[in-house]
Formats: sequence, C-alpha cells, structure tokens
Amino acid sequence: MKNKLTLNPWRFVKTILHRISRRLGLGLLVLMLATAASCDGPRNQPADFPFTGTVFDDDTKEPIEGAFAIAVYEIVRSGLAATARRCVKTKGMFTGKDGRFSFPVEKRDGNSPSRVLAIKTGFYDYRGTQVPPDVYRKQTREAYTDRHIYLKKQDPKDPKYVYGFSRCEEPESEAAIEAAVKFMEIKIAEGKRLGLPTWQTGATEDLIKTMKLDAQQEASRK
Repeated sequence: MKNKLTLNPWRFVKTILHRISRRLGLGLLVLMLATAASCDGPRNQPADFPFTGTVFDDDTKEPIEGAFAIAVYEIVRSGLAATARRCVKTKGMFTGKDGRFSFPVEKRDGNSPSRVLAIKTGFYDYRGTQVPPDVYRKQTREAYTDRHIYLKKQDPKDPKYVYGFSRCEEPESEAAIEAAVKFMEIKIAEGKRLGLPTWQTGATEDLIKTMKLDAQQEASRK
C-alpha cells in the first residue's frame, strides 16, 4: 500500500518566497517593501496642526458661547472577535463668543483625538461635520480642520438626553479625565434641570466614581 503524499503548507510558502526572491533580486524586493510602507503617507506621524471647529446653534447657525468642548483621545484594542476604541484621556475648553475650539493633534492616526463633542445647558448634541472617507484616510490637516458641532435647543416638554459621551474607559491618569468629569457633571446638572429620574443621573455619578478609581489604579501601576 502506497503512502499518501502529505503537503507541508509552511514548507510550500517558504519555497514560493525563495523563488520570488531569486527572480526579483534582493534590492528590488527591499524597494517593493519600502514602497508599500510609504503608501500610508503621513498616517501615524506627529502633527503640526490642531483639531479645530466651531460649536453652532443648529437652528440659528450662530456660534454658541460658553459651550464646553471635549476632545477624546483613544487607543484601539484588537482581539480575535472584535476591535474596540477605548478612551485614555480627554482635554476640554469653554468656547468664546466665536464658538471656536482647538485641541492638539498628537498623532495622525484618527484617534489622537478621535473626535470632539460639546455640551451646553439648554441644548443637546445634534450633529457634527462629516469628513469624506478619502480625506480621513489621508490624515492631513484637512481631516482635522473645521470639524464643526451643531447643538439643538431643548424642548422642555420633550427633552432629548443626547450628549455623545458616556465615560473614559481606560484613563491613564486622574489629570487625563478632568475634562471628562466636567462634561459629565454638566450632563448631570442638565438632566436634573429637565427632570431626569434620579436613578439615571445617579448612574452617571457612579460612572464618574468608576473613572476616578480606574485612573488611581492606573497611576499606582506606573
């Protein structure tokens, strides 16, 4: 009885790569790899420009003064089943009469920061400027400029509890969540003003406590 032929997949791949390298030559192979690496352009590189925009009243299209804008900086956790974004720090500022905000872009990876949100008493989060996919992929200045936020006035008879931010999941320090805490405190105050049930505002208060505890634990590990 003849033995069955067994194919070793790793040996097969190794053989193919060896043949390619012999045909192309080492110099050309290195050139191809370098070209492929450069196709990503400026992505993941430091940026010399900020993340900017204006907070507008969606009805009047006028800038909103005194809105609290928060930039969310994230990391990406990849697993076998899914990929998740995790907030590690935030930066915040109040807008002036022009409604403008500006935050540093630490790296051109779409996560540093990933987005900016805004909150103001009497308003709820309505929409933001959408960046065209081809512009976003390039990660140039255009992808981070004029990322406007539009807030809509609350109707006390039919309030909308939409604010776009819930918590920072993996804070790197207590200082890193100061803006997040401020945003959530405004959210709590607005919920109470509009008659949100105590258990719901209490849930946000619990999230603040959890964030602070996570930040303290992370600081103790450093």
